[in-house]
Amino acid sequence: MRKNLLLTAAAVVFRLTAMAQAGFQPGYTVSASGDTLRGEVKLQSAPRNAVECRFRPAAAAPEQVLTPAQLRGYGAAGQTFERLPLDTAAVFAEVLVKGPVQLLYAAGTRTERYFLRRGGRLTELRQQVTEVKRGAQVYIATTRMYRDTLAVAFRDCPKAVAYAQNAMFRLDDLSKAVYRYNACLGAAVAPKQRRNVMQLGLTAGYALTDQFRMGRADGSSSINKVYDGQPFFNAGLSLYIKPGFARSPLTLLTGVGAELNRRFAGTVDIGVTQTQITVHLDYATMPLLLRYSPRQQGRVHPYVEAGGSLRLLVKVDRDEKVFLTTPRIVEPFLGTYKKLGAGAVGGVGVALGPEGGRHLWLGLRGEVAMGPSFYAGNSSFRTVQVQVGYQLTGSRAD
Repeated sequence: MRKNLLLTAAAVVFRLTAMAQAGFQPGYTVSASGDTLRGEVKLQSAPRNAVECRFRPAAAAPEQVLTPAQLRGYGAAGQTFERLPLDTAAVFAEVLVKGPVQLLYAAGTRTERYFLRRGGRLTELRQQVTEVKRGAQVYIATTRMYRDTLAVAFRDCPKAVAYAQNAMFRLDDLSKAVYRYNACLGAAVAPKQRRNVMQLGLTAGYALTDQFRMGRADGSSSINKVYDGQPFFNAGLSLYIKPGFARSPLTLLTGVGAELNRRFAGTVDIGVTQTQITVHLDYATMPLLLRYSPRQQGRVHPYVEAGGSLRLLVKVDRDEKVFLTTPRIVEPFLGTYKKLGAGAVGGVGVALGPEGGRHLWLGLRGEVAMGPSFYAGNSSFRTVQVQVGYQLTGSRAD
């Protein structure tokens, strides 16, 4: 029972996510004569889904706008809509819960209507909200007739009745009430399968260029100079967060990574004396990027990405300013360090793999980030890296 309720809550969240997204995805329509045609459906807001279905039989085909007068129903991304005649006109009602007792949802621009269906019999769940005036005061009175309707419908399951008496007139509460009753009957009911919203992956990179820029970066002194870095490797774990339907073009990418042994060096002339600067740093990083991939079909998926990053200085292996005199004098160059920094990131690349499966991606990523210096004028890193990643899980729900 508890597992079913948790899955119900997840299904509701995924459903709202899918409704909020744009884009065609695999789906179907059922004509007035009962014929099923598969193609692609564009889900919209709940009120729009109730009055029209945007459908195309293929990606290159023109879009059709179909009404309840033309279809028995349609579906996409695990959501099912059926034609439902109401008082003034027919609408497409979404089947929120399937099983011995079904819950249907008909959305309007200002109203929400819910229906129970059992054995072909349809019963509306109603709530009435009225204003009551008492002298100069105005009160809102809510009559929850739907609770009595649910109590009658669930009378052979006291636990479901008890839950229904506290249920609010909203999608998640009513869905849980019907799931509880169906579970009480022993029906194998589970929320509609959605795609995996979160995917784990591995990431590795190699820095092509790396600069440590201090102050004015004009070479006039050791704290106003650009120090070139050596190429370095990085590695980490990635987390991909996608909306709850297939072919969404957007992915939120985050994770944790390590940049070990970033080495910078340079020579500065101070009068007749040369100084050698050497800095070795280790960082932990956390990117937060929005990746856009316009092509979801096929096996090749180009993308662009942009966002930010947080970085934590975890170790200073070397921080030296060496005066090349006889004898040599060595002293700290930075001395104190900013531990926490942020950066701006952008990149392009391509992901390879089947739609909905595990992807191997290769990209070029640039970053400008805050450096560790407390000197006037601050400091920054400018880096260009080749990045490669592999998703450990696919986006299809198992």
